[in-house]
Amino acid sequence: MSKQLAAHEPTLPGLLPDAEALRLAEVFRAKFEGSCFVVERMPTTVERQTLQRRSAQLTEVLRPIGDGGGRVAASEAIAGLLVAYGYGRNDPRADETITVYVKHLSEVPLFAIRAACEDVRAGRVHDVDRRTGNRVPLSPDKEPSTIRLRAVAQKHVDRVAAEKYAFDKVLMAKRAVEPPASDAERAAVGARFQELAADLARQTAKKELDDAEELAAEVEARRARGDRLIEAEYEALGLTPVRNSAGTLVSLSMMKASGWKVQETAFGGQVRRELVK
Repeated sequence: MSKQLAAHEPTLPGLLPDAEALRLAEVFRAKFEGSCFVVERMPTTVERQTLQRRSAQLTEVLRPIGDGGGRVAASEAIAGLLVAYGYGRNDPRADETITVYVKHLSEVPLFAIRAACEDVRAGRVHDVDRRTGNRVPLSPDKEPSTIRLRAVAQKHVDRVAAEKYAFDKVLMAKRAVEPPASDAERAAVGARFQELAADLARQTAKKELDDAEELAAEVEARRARGDRLIEAEYEALGLTPVRNSAGTLVSLSMMKASGWKVQETAFGGQVRRELVK
């Protein structure tokens, strides 16, 4: 599209082709589905601003002269064309003809009228010979009708409108919805989920077992350290360690709390200690 717009002047006076914005619009590959356009991903804020800016520029360019602001410039373009057909600048016939042209082209943008006039002057517009079907140049002795000039201008309008359409369909688009999963896909996902659940259960059971074994080993290590401390306490006093009915060592502090005390007896220069209650 940008190559078409730059093919010859004047196409878009004051507005250069924006190939970068057009490439950006083409990236989204907007397509019509159901009742709206859809894209695989939505534009980012910066991308949307780029598309909106270019669309707004083209909207202004496509504004018909009948909406105001372009009639005088259109009259000047048409007057320049009529001079080539022998109309004088101050010829009353020229004024009447220009008025008719402007009235019939009121729904056409200014840039397209200028471009159509340039096409006619440059010999880029042809007629078709009714007898042979061959393309023949326009008659140099008769200015083109308003219908013919509008048809030439419309080609320029269509090119620019097509570019604007490339931006607008992305701006109007919604994000494409993924199609529902098939029965086979759902079954595959379910089977995979069950595999993951079973694997997680195995890992959890193993971890719980490892944690229990680790805890049991820690408890046993603490009990062994406690027994060694109790045995050392008894050994320091020369007493035989006391165990309960379950075979567990009972510390001296626990014995004393239960009413037992260490009694010392001296005999033959030796001190004998025993637990008494």
